Amino acid sequence: MTTNEIEKQLKQKAEFQIRDHAKMITDTLANFAREHTNQNRSGLRWYSNRAKPEPRFNGDDERPDPCDHFDWNELAQLIRRNMEHNLLTAMVEKKARELLNKIDLLG
Repeated sequence: MTTNEIEKQLKQKAEFQIRDHAKMITDTLANFAREHTNQNRSGLRWYSNRAKPEPRFNGDDERPDPCDHFDWNELAQLIRRNMEHNLLTAMVEKKARELLNKIDLLG
């Protein structure tokens, strides 16, 4: 087995772990919404601002609080994409280091 094949397998395993965790997060959110509202929601409205905007004091309406509705699968994809962007490379590097340490112990 070549180094590239090992790295490819480590990357696939990391992607699977991220995908699995993102699904677990969205399943937990869906179950929470169902249990605490007695409604079977199709997803969540996801706001892009961290805090609700304050109304302006010059007579204008409140600044918009942009949001999108994501169904549970779209939300899982969003979480997965962000986790892969932030964590995937570091996960593969950690798994490769752990594998090399195990090989050193055996050799």
